Amino acid sequence: MGAAIRERQNDRPALAAARAFRRRYMLARRWRTLRFAGSALIGTAGIALALFGSASSAEYIGAIGAAWLLGSRIAMRPNERRRQHDGALAQEVFDTEVFRLPWNGTRAGRRPAPEDIANWGRRQSEEDLPDWYPDTNGANHPVDVLICQRAIVTWARQDHETYARLLRWVATAIGIGIIALALALDLSLGEFLLRLGLPYLPLAFEMLDVADENSRFAELKLRLEENADALFAEAVDGTAPTVESCRQLQDEIFASRRGVGIPQWFYSVTRDGRQRNMEEVAAELVRKLPPSLKDEEPRA
Repeated sequence: MGAAIRERQNDRPALAAARAFRRRYMLARRWRTLRFAGSALIGTAGIALALFGSASSAEYIGAIGAAWLLGSRIAMRPNERRRQHDGALAQEVFDTEVFRLPWNGTRAGRRPAPEDIANWGRRQSEEDLPDWYPDTNGANHPVDVLICQRAIVTWARQDHETYARLLRWVATAIGIGIIALALALDLSLGEFLLRLGLPYLPLAFEMLDVADENSRFAELKLRLEENADALFAEAVDGTAPTVESCRQLQDEIFASRRGVGIPQWFYSVTRDGRQRNMEEVAAELVRKLPPSLKDEEPRA
């Protein structure tokens, strides 16, 4: 029943899994924030020394920047990936509970134990977690699952696209500013590279790498959105999606969650608008369904 998703996503087991994926994604973001913060600090120090310090001190900053770039790749990124993977597993638990889909051990591996879920979600509040998916009241199962899957990949695709553009704009603006500073200081090419270029390099690499990853995942989400749209078009024509087709789509959704995520501050800024759009579009999709795929008496 369509209303079952609305009810199950707010049950205690589902909210426990939601707390777990929210917490694990938060820990992954902390590792990413540490990388960004260290790179930004080194870049700022390099600029300050270019203005007020000696050439020898700027050389040390350049060496530190190169070491930080290497260290962040070796030590920090694997920790971020591990937490992101745990978050994707916890969200897969949430989705399979809410959607009543079977667990696919071939794609996701061993299902996390309830104790793992409880541990991962410790110290995480439930704020903004209830009503995670739109209200699909009126749609039969599993077309209600398909509508929710489409909603979440569209939301993610929009966030990945926008965040990638933002990072590229910021990286470009900072780069132009540094070049302008080098011209104002009348630095030679060698001095520019050593005193400004190397200190800025870790931050530039971090921003552009994350932007590229977000663009790649936006393209993946777009493909999933197109797959969901094709299945829904068949539903409108009277051919209901199957549990197997929703499970296959869910496999791809799980894989797309294992990569880089969106910062919490960015999610918070875009959330209200995305939520409204998701609810409005989901309601319109339910209205488009033929009578054979609707509940005769949808629950309030």
